Amino acid sequence: MQGFTLVEVMVALVIFGLGFTAVVMMTTGSAGSNATARAISGSAEKAAEQIELLTSLPYEDPLLQDDAVNIGLAFIRNPLPSVAAIAAGVYDSPNPVARPADYQVTSPDGSYTTYWNVAEDTPVPGTKTIMVIVTSTGLGPQKTVVLQHIIPERT
Repeated sequence: MQGFTLVEVMVALVIFGLGFTAVVMMTTGSAGSNATARAISGSAEKAAEQIELLTSLPYEDPLLQDDAVNIGLAFIRNPLPSVAAIAAGVYDSPNPVARPADYQVTSPDGSYTTYWNVAEDTPVPGTKTIMVIVTSTGLGPQKTVVLQHIIPERT
Protein backbone atom coordinates (compact mmCIF):
# COMPACT_ATOMS: atom_id res chain seq x y z
CA MET A 1 0.00 0.00 0.00
CA GLN A 2 1.41 3.31 -1.01
CA GLY A 3 0.45 6.68 0.41
CA PHE A 4 1.78 9.88 1.82
CA THR A 5 3.18 10.20 5.28
CA LEU A 6 2.02 12.90 7.61
CA VAL A 7 5.39 14.68 7.25
CA GLU A 8 5.06 14.77 3.46
CA VAL A 9 1.56 16.19 3.69
CA MET A 10 2.68 18.86 6.17
CA VAL A 11 5.62 19.90 3.95
CA ALA A 12 3.30 20.11 0.93
CA LEU A 13 0.85 22.29 2.90
CA VAL A 14 3.64 24.63 4.03
CA ILE A 15 4.90 25.01 0.44
CA PHE A 16 1.34 25.62 -0.80
CA GLY A 17 0.77 28.17 1.97
CA LEU A 18 3.94 30.09 1.11
CA GLY A 19 2.99 30.16 -2.58
CA PHE A 20 -0.54 31.29 -1.81
CA THR A 21 0.76 34.04 0.51
CA ALA A 22 3.11 35.27 -2.22
CA VAL A 23 0.25 35.44 -4.73
CA VAL A 24 -1.98 37.37 -2.29
CA MET A 25 0.82 39.85 -1.50
CA MET A 26 1.55 40.34 -5.20
CA THR A 27 -2.14 40.99 -5.93
CA THR A 28 -2.39 43.49 -3.08
CA GLY A 29 0.74 45.31 -4.25
CA SER A 30 -0.58 45.40 -7.80
CA ALA A 31 -3.87 46.94 -6.65
CA GLY A 32 -1.96 49.65 -4.80
CA SER A 33 0.19 50.38 -7.85
CA ASN A 34 -2.93 50.60 -10.01
CA ALA A 35 -4.50 53.13 -7.62
CA THR A 36 -1.33 55.23 -7.71
CA ALA A 37 -1.18 55.08 -11.51
CA ARG A 38 -4.87 56.05 -11.74
CA ALA A 39 -4.29 59.06 -9.45
CA ILE A 40 -1.27 60.23 -11.46
CA SER A 41 -3.01 59.72 -14.82
CA GLY A 42 -6.11 61.58 -13.66
CA SER A 43 -4.04 64.46 -12.31
CA ALA A 44 -2.00 64.67 -15.53
CA GLU A 45 -5.19 64.69 -17.60
CA LYS A 46 -6.68 67.51 -15.51
CA ALA A 47 -3.43 69.50 -15.73
CA ALA A 48 -3.33 69.13 -19.52
CA GLU A 49 -6.99 70.20 -19.77
CA GLN A 50 -6.28 73.29 -17.66
CA ILE A 51 -3.23 74.21 -19.77
CA GLU A 52 -5.37 73.87 -22.92
CA LEU A 53 -8.09 76.05 -21.41
CA LEU A 54 -5.68 78.74 -20.25
CA THR A 55 -3.72 78.88 -23.50
CA SER A 56 -6.94 79.38 -25.45
CA LEU A 57 -7.76 82.55 -23.47
CA PRO A 58 -6.80 86.04 -24.62
CA TYR A 59 -3.38 87.15 -23.34
CA GLU A 60 -4.90 89.79 -21.03
CA ASP A 61 -7.66 87.56 -19.63
CA PRO A 62 -8.11 87.93 -15.85
CA LEU A 63 -7.29 84.22 -15.38
CA LEU A 64 -3.86 84.85 -16.92
CA GLN A 65 -2.89 87.66 -14.57
CA ASP A 66 -0.33 87.45 -11.82
CA ASP A 67 -2.30 87.97 -8.60
CA ALA A 68 0.36 90.36 -7.27
CA VAL A 69 -0.52 92.68 -10.14
CA ASN A 70 -4.25 92.10 -9.59
CA ILE A 71 -4.08 93.23 -5.95
CA GLY A 72 -1.94 96.28 -6.57
CA LEU A 73 1.39 94.78 -5.55
CA ALA A 74 3.07 95.12 -8.92
CA PHE A 75 6.46 95.52 -7.24
CA ILE A 76 6.23 91.92 -5.99
CA ARG A 77 6.70 89.64 -8.97
CA ASN A 78 5.09 86.28 -8.55
CA PRO A 79 7.91 83.80 -9.09
CA LEU A 80 7.09 80.26 -10.00
CA PRO A 81 7.36 77.92 -7.04
CA SER A 82 10.22 75.52 -6.60
CA VAL A 83 9.71 71.78 -6.49
CA ALA A 84 10.44 71.93 -2.74
CA ALA A 85 7.72 74.55 -2.28
CA ILE A 86 5.23 72.41 -4.19
CA ALA A 87 6.11 69.40 -2.05
CA ALA A 88 5.55 71.54 1.06
CA GLY A 89 2.16 72.70 -0.25
CA VAL A 90 3.28 76.32 -0.75
CA TYR A 91 2.58 77.03 -4.39
CA ASP A 92 3.44 80.70 -4.51
CA SER A 93 5.99 82.13 -2.15
CA PRO A 94 7.49 85.50 -3.07
CA ASN A 95 9.37 87.23 -0.28
CA PRO A 96 8.63 88.36 2.33
CA VAL A 97 5.48 86.26 2.91
CA ALA A 98 4.17 83.00 1.49
CA ARG A 99 0.86 83.19 -0.32
CA PRO A 100 -1.41 80.58 -1.89
CA ALA A 101 -1.48 79.96 -5.63
CA ASP A 102 -2.80 82.67 -7.94
CA TYR A 103 -5.91 80.66 -8.73
CA GLN A 104 -7.55 77.49 -7.43
CA VAL A 105 -10.39 75.32 -8.72
CA THR A 106 -11.76 72.10 -7.22
CA SER A 107 -13.48 69.55 -9.47
CA PRO A 108 -17.24 69.18 -8.95
CA ASP A 109 -16.80 65.77 -7.37
CA GLY A 110 -13.99 67.06 -5.14
CA SER A 111 -11.47 64.48 -6.33
CA TYR A 112 -9.01 66.97 -7.88
CA THR A 113 -7.80 70.42 -6.90
CA THR A 114 -6.20 72.50 -9.62
CA TYR A 115 -3.92 75.42 -8.80
CA TRP A 116 -2.15 77.66 -11.24
CA ASN A 117 0.34 80.45 -11.07
CA VAL A 118 1.10 83.01 -13.71
CA ALA A 119 4.50 84.69 -13.91
CA GLU A 120 4.45 87.68 -16.23
CA ASP A 121 7.48 88.56 -18.34
CA THR A 122 8.98 85.19 -17.49
CA PRO A 123 11.30 83.91 -18.88
CA VAL A 124 11.54 86.94 -21.19
CA PRO A 125 9.51 90.15 -21.54
CA GLY A 126 6.32 89.70 -23.52
CA THR A 127 5.67 86.18 -22.27
CA LYS A 128 3.80 84.55 -19.44
CA THR A 129 4.70 81.27 -17.82
CA ILE A 130 1.78 79.28 -16.50
CA MET A 131 2.43 76.57 -13.94
CA VAL A 132 -0.51 74.24 -13.39
CA ILE A 133 -0.48 72.06 -10.28
CA VAL A 134 -3.12 69.34 -9.93
CA THR A 135 -3.50 67.32 -6.75
CA SER A 136 -5.72 64.27 -6.55
CA THR A 137 -7.76 64.55 -3.37
CA GLY A 138 -10.18 61.66 -3.86
CA LEU A 139 -9.91 58.12 -2.66
CA GLY A 140 -6.50 56.50 -2.84
CA PRO A 141 -3.07 58.04 -2.59
CA GLN A 142 -2.72 61.79 -3.02
CA LYS A 143 -0.58 62.62 -6.04
CA THR A 144 0.53 65.93 -7.49
CA VAL A 145 1.32 66.66 -11.14
CA VAL A 146 2.97 69.90 -12.28
CA LEU A 147 2.97 71.21 -15.87
CA GLN A 148 4.41 74.46 -17.20
CA HIS A 149 3.60 76.30 -20.40
CA ILE A 150 4.93 79.57 -21.82
CA ILE A 151 2.63 81.75 -23.88
CA PRO A 152 3.79 84.73 -25.96
CA GLU A 153 1.95 88.02 -26.06
CA ARG A 154 -0.29 87.95 -29.10
CA THR A 155 -0.46 91.08 -31.22
